[in-house]
Amino acid sequence: FPSHDNSIVYILFLFLRFSFLFLVERPRTLYVGLSGAKGQLVDLIFILFAKIVNVNVFVHHHSFAYINECSRFYKFTLWFLRDCRNIVLCKSMGDALVELYKFDLGKIHVLSNAAFLISPVKNPSIKAPEFVIGFLSNITEDKGIFDYFSVLEVLKDQGINCKGLVAGPIDPLIKGRFDNVLSGLKNVSYIRTPLS
Repeated sequence: FPSHDNSIVYILFLFLRFSFLFLVERPRTLYVGLSGAKGQLVDLIFILFAKIVNVNVFVHHHSFAYINECSRFYKFTLWFLRDCRNIVLCKSMGDALVELYKFDLGKIHVLSNAAFLISPVKNPSIKAPEFVIGFLSNITEDKGIFDYFSVLEVLKDQGINCKGLVAGPIDPLIKGRFDNVLSGLKNVSYIRTPLS
């Protein structure tokens, strides 16, 4: 939780809302991205409630804070997570949880952050989704407009399906070069402004 929202009243409000939705929706699973410090106490409130109402809990460990420092506080909070399904970033993180906190190795699953990277499309018949990279600024060389054009060209050469969208007033000193480069880029559009 952000620090300004970390008051007891706010946490109580969240918990009441959470428990109400839980009892209404009757979910079968709770996923928690575990905090790396004192926020674990807040996480624990929600996790314990889910366990009381017999919901499967998946805890995703993103921090090495409690691996690098095995304190009494962490031993207390993590004791309640040993029977949850624990997702870790790497094998060494899982091994450390087993060694330091006596987690059940059979309930630890390794999922590297690399799993969230978008892999290139292998099947040429499947078109990758197109995304737009914008440049919204005063258009000058110092602001990097020509570097921006170069990046778009590199992405295009690598087969990445993207297009550029440029908006803003053009520095008169580079207008000729800008127009020349832009005319050779089929995947870039320029939105003219009143000052252009």
